[in-house]
Amino acid sequence: MNWKDNIEDLQEKFWNGDTTLEEEKLLRSYHLEQDEDDVTAHYFNFLTDEANISFNPKKKAKTLRMRARTISSIAASFAILVTAFLLMQPRNSKAEVYLAQSPEEALEITQNALAIIGDKVNRSNDLIFDNLNEYNKINFIK
Repeated sequence: MNWKDNIEDLQEKFWNGDTTLEEEKLLRSYHLEQDEDDVTAHYFNFLTDEANISFNPKKKAKTLRMRARTISSIAASFAILVTAFLLMQPRNSKAEVYLAQSPEEALEITQNALAIIGDKVNRSNDLIFDNLNEYNKINFIK
């Protein structure tokens, strides 16, 4: 008796996980010769395609580094363009100048201005260190 005569029994055995490798090869070759509309043929085509997929972790890491480098280059270019645009703007030469009446008042104004600048510098430093910590975490993932 030919195995093609018992194809339904062989399929039932396959789906139950009871076939040998030789029987699976026979079943695969039978279904790959069949119509395109055969669901089992699609399944075996899928398995064949999946078996041919290879993974290269070096290529993936290289791609991620290239993408990060590209994004940072774009961000740097954007920052340079914005800075150049802001520097090219005409300055308002009619700024009000306040002259302090006493040395104590001048000291208070200077301290307030330095406190504002110091607060902004501290906030930007915190932001830079937070981003640097995130970047270092990413480097450990390599």
